[in-house]
Amino acid sequence: MTMQDRRAERELRRARRKYMRKFRPGSPSWLVHRIMRKFLKAEAAECSGKLLDVGCGWKPYRDLFEHVEYVGVDTEQGYGMSLADKIGDARKLPFEDGSFDVVMLNQLLEHVFEPWDVLAEARRVLRPGGRLIVTVPFLFGLHQAPTDFWRFTEYGLRMLLEKLEFEVDKVVPMAGFWTMAATGFGYWLADRWLPGLVKRAVCFGAHVCALGLDAVWPKRENAWNLLAVAWKT
Repeated sequence: MTMQDRRAERELRRARRKYMRKFRPGSPSWLVHRIMRKFLKAEAAECSGKLLDVGCGWKPYRDLFEHVEYVGVDTEQGYGMSLADKIGDARKLPFEDGSFDVVMLNQLLEHVFEPWDVLAEARRVLRPGGRLIVTVPFLFGLHQAPTDFWRFTEYGLRMLLEKLEFEVDKVVPMAGFWTMAATGFGYWLADRWLPGLVKRAVCFGAHVCALGLDAVWPKRENAWNLLAVAWKT
């Protein structure tokens, strides 16, 4: 490895650390990141073999899948972009048919104009009996504009998967109304003219309250996000 390569690698690690700081307690994204980790950790325990993370970005949940061969694909690679192992379009993945035991589409489908084509490609690269893990927003706010195109209901996501001949194991809400409300409040608060420490403390308090309220009165019909698990038949 040359000096230039080592410098680039250090810059890449530094950029990832900066990205991961947005998930610290008191940040607007902490609560949803915490819930996402909880759900993906449970799914990771059921995974084996070779996994493809489509739209992997900075691979924020890579550590949950240490026991599998993990491959990330994204449209960009390198400092300031992602930690992708392969560059490719989610609608035309650079892999042979049946190459993977698991395909994960984590918060990706809302950002592609043809989500059905992405799901069809995921099915193509899965081996027979392979597992598909999908997370998508339901009532989560607009983000990464102008490439935020879709929101999915439980029934719409299930129908889309079944139309593409997946066997759907489950489509479940990830937390309820209070998580959505507290997260939205956190993002609103982040733009206020208040000391950073005050904003972080208030945001963290709202998130803790939301965890308690979702536990006793979840109102899951107003969930911020959905998790779907399906199989290639």
